[in-house]
Amino acid sequence: MTPLRVAVVGCGPWGLVVLDTLLGRWRRTGSSLPPLEVTVVDPAADPGGGLYAQTPEHLLLNTPAGDVDIFGRPGPRPARARTFLEFVRARGYRVDEPDGPRSPGPDDYLPRAWLGDYLGWACTTLTSDLPDRVRVTHARTHVTRLDPGRDGVELTCSDGERRRADFAFVTVGVPAPRPQEVRPGPGETVVVAGMGLTAIDAVVSLTVGRGGRFEPAGEPGRLVYRPSGDEPVIHQFSRSGFFPLGRPAARLDTLAGWDATLPLAAAPEGSRSVDFRATVLPALLAKMAEAELWPDRTRAVQHAASPAVLSAAVDAPRATFASAQQYGSAVHDALAADVDECAHPTLPARRRGVESLKLLRDDVRRLCDFDRLTPESHAWFLRSVLPLFYRFTVGPPASRGRELLALREAGVLRHDLGPAPAVTAAGAGAVVTSTSLHTPTTVVTDHCVPGHLPAPTVDTLPAFLADGVRSGHVVLRRAGGREVGIAVDSRFHPIGPAGPLTTKVAYLGALTEGSRHFNFYVPSPGVRARAYLDAERCVDVLLDGLLVQAAGA
Repeated sequence: MTPLRVAVVGCGPWGLVVLDTLLGRWRRTGSSLPPLEVTVVDPAADPGGGLYAQTPEHLLLNTPAGDVDIFGRPGPRPARARTFLEFVRARGYRVDEPDGPRSPGPDDYLPRAWLGDYLGWACTTLTSDLPDRVRVTHARTHVTRLDPGRDGVELTCSDGERRRADFAFVTVGVPAPRPQEVRPGPGETVVVAGMGLTAIDAVVSLTVGRGGRFEPAGEPGRLVYRPSGDEPVIHQFSRSGFFPLGRPAARLDTLAGWDATLPLAAAPEGSRSVDFRATVLPALLAKMAEAELWPDRTRAVQHAASPAVLSAAVDAPRATFASAQQYGSAVHDALAADVDECAHPTLPARRRGVESLKLLRDDVRRLCDFDRLTPESHAWFLRSVLPLFYRFTVGPPASRGRELLALREAGVLRHDLGPAPAVTAAGAGAVVTSTSLHTPTTVVTDHCVPGHLPAPTVDTLPAFLADGVRSGHVVLRRAGGREVGIAVDSRFHPIGPAGPLTTKVAYLGALTEGSRHFNFYVPSPGVRARAYLDAERCVDVLLDGLLVQAAGA
């Protein structure tokens, strides 16, 4: 029987999920399938870790250690599989505490570099325990061109080789900003554009990354920042003007038995018929109210407070403030209140309703993904709703909130420009002027740090994908006048205005944002399990194609 040749281009977390899914399928039913030859194309010496392996240890995961398990797909696990927490404990990694180092726990937010170690080990574990008639080869190189054809895919690589495959999975992710590459001198002025996770990483890199440290203050839970003297002065702003909510210590266990589905039928894929504001949003708000009051089914949903948190933020005009001082106080107060709420041993009812959005994300995908929304509604969803999901449910550990408060109190981090200021480039820096303060403020900075992921364009994508855009093998989806990701259908094949462009390539992960939504996560069980199901879907489609080919032979 002729072997099936599969290429996995890029082997970070999503590539590992694909590899594990392929090997698991051949382990279960390989005797009825052709021999499998997998080529993992990744320039890393030890694939699996992706960008995580290159990060400094002061940059932490935004997911608790006990929730991460790259082997979390349904079905039998590889013989030597371990969760992330089992791995770091077995390797003897230690968490530094004021009272001395200790073993990591399930609620710890650990360094991303440790995740890189885990993912690299996971790749070695997968490829050292292969099913019968399966071979995996690592090509340590870059893909420079990907040409799909009728009978398969040709990969042109930077090592000069041209590799053929019957099918290719592309899981390279999106380019990440590197705030540590901006190198202002001590005392120079820096502006960080953004207040989300990427921007918080930039602030940490410019402070802790330069030798500063946090110490407990006299008050329980409060920190004080001890500068190293190498820090710049950091000004920070964003469109909304506020930080995302932190990760509460309490779990959503109190929602056991609650049904996280919206009572709506999904429109056909590609129908472009759904108005999110008119159809999905009311059902979403009702479900938030239900979660807030759960398990009490006797109280009317109008008694719930959490729906107003989302609805008010969706429709709120940009906030205005009398002065930079008033705005800075508002940032401080909101952050301090969130830190206090996150420390509660049980979630307050209103916060439980907001946190339920984490569980509802997958059903929002069901109703919105793959061109179900009208073009106008999709643009509005990406502009007005999707950022709120991230702001309310994908925030940093609460410990980061305490650190941000300490940085503000030390005068290293400043919020005095208000929401959505005007920015004019000036050399390596910028002139930033408030637009929402009654008493205007202007800051002239020496350096600018982008605190957000770059949009996927021909200038930011890997060269082979940029070439694919130019040659028409892939199409960048546009919404609201900007590129948001590669257009794919529900089988993750690239599509254009006239339909599928090829059935020989599947794109998975962050690259598909805008077709599939909420892709910026490490695949794990629970609310981050969609990646496994998407990979299974792709393998099903691949094997269905083999059956069709065999029937026509």
